[in-house]
Amino acid sequence: MPISATTALQGLRLGRIEAGQHVLIIGASGGVGTYAVQLAKAFGTEVTGVCSAAKADLVRSLGADHTIDYAVGGESNADLVPLTELIDAGQLTPSIDATYTLAEAPVAMRHLEAGTVRGKSERTACTIPAQDSAAHAGPCRI
Repeated sequence: MPISATTALQGLRLGRIEAGQHVLIIGASGGVGTYAVQLAKAFGTEVTGVCSAAKADLVRSLGADHTIDYAVGGESNADLVPLTELIDAGQLTPSIDATYTLAEAPVAMRHLEAGTVRGKSERTACTIPAQDSAAHAGPCRI
């Protein structure tokens, strides 16, 4: 409890919330989010919690005035077209901190658990025919 609750409190303090304000809490059903909802209500704000539809009742029971299902709108293959165009134009670049092979998964997990990943950590896997395996060095990119 101390870490999640204090993280929520610190986030709300950094946001300088005041009674009467509207607060949006993303991840309202998670460890930190459940405390953030309750603390924001205790500070007199109107709270909207973003969570899955399955957890909306929980978030409302914690005091949220409104909930938003994060799946509303969802992903669409049509969304990939403008993203691809921006990537091709050099206007959008994924931030990849490190790339790991499947065999390096334990190292990748330690890096992720340490909380030092900046951007995304990428794990790659591929099947290399036996005759080509000696010639392949480094991670596979798909």
